[in-house]
Amino acid sequence: MTKKTYDIELRGPKVSKGRKSPDAIGSTLKWFELTTVYAVSVAFRFCSRMRGRRPDWLAAASAVNFTGLSNGGESTRLYFEAPLLGEAAADLYAQREMFEEIRPGEQETAFDLLARVVVDIRRQAQDSARFDSMLLRQFEVFKNAARWGLESLALEGESLPDDHPFLVDREICEFAENLHQGTPRPRRARIAGTLDMIRASDGAFSLILKSGEMVHGVMDEERREALRKHWQRYVKVEGKAVFRPSGSLLCLEAEDIAPATESDDFFATVPRGIPTRLDMRALRQPQTPRSGMARFFGCWPGDETEEEILAALEEIC
Repeated sequence: MTKKTYDIELRGPKVSKGRKSPDAIGSTLKWFELTTVYAVSVAFRFCSRMRGRRPDWLAAASAVNFTGLSNGGESTRLYFEAPLLGEAAADLYAQREMFEEIRPGEQETAFDLLARVVVDIRRQAQDSARFDSMLLRQFEVFKNAARWGLESLALEGESLPDDHPFLVDREICEFAENLHQGTPRPRRARIAGTLDMIRASDGAFSLILKSGEMVHGVMDEERREALRKHWQRYVKVEGKAVFRPSGSLLCLEAEDIAPATESDDFFATVPRGIPTRLDMRALRQPQTPRSGMARFFGCWPGDETEEEILAALEEIC
């Protein structure tokens, strides 16, 4: 299997001047192992993890191998190899007519995908499809790196762009936290559309709405057989809508699928997330003598006296 090489430069008090702390290095390896799995999973099936066992293709595509380390001066370097996605997840790429536009390139690796995630987090890309809440939380976890004896880590590799350095530090943890806190909470949703694409290997699918909009979704292994029965039919899909920080839909984690009729056209729309944080400045409106609450004080649309109003209220109570 073809592999690309990468190295990670660790900086911090426990990995400099000849120190090679097992805690710092072990914690870094553990962080990278889970973070790369999440990045690959989002790239292919729009969510970091699903119920059930991890698919073989995901384990193979995210299997970055630690090959050694060196220490000197102000940092420690860790060396890795990562397989090409097109070879590690060959079964997915064999379905060439489906998901052509949204899957990663065959010559890319898990580290390449993770580098793009870092770029989007640093850019505060609220409409990015490269991360979900679970992946953002992984970057928040790096705030604990000070306890490991680390200050930052930088990834270098033959295919990583020079103008977008892969640097994980305290700043990117704050960016990830900001994006995570601003991401609308998932909510129940029903969406009606034509089941246009299905990927049998992992339950990813796409719906084409009557407006022409496309919705991506995923269904766990226990319910996946239902997708095949409805391919290219007008269906209604129910499940959990997962959103980007911008409020746009990232994917639908489907739980049920059934035939739809014209009466279900009401659900042929893309749901939007409800903001978790209110913009108080946008809500604050100036009050004048002829606007806001002042406009209503002293006004009563009827001719009733105060005594008549009070008597009516007593009868109601």
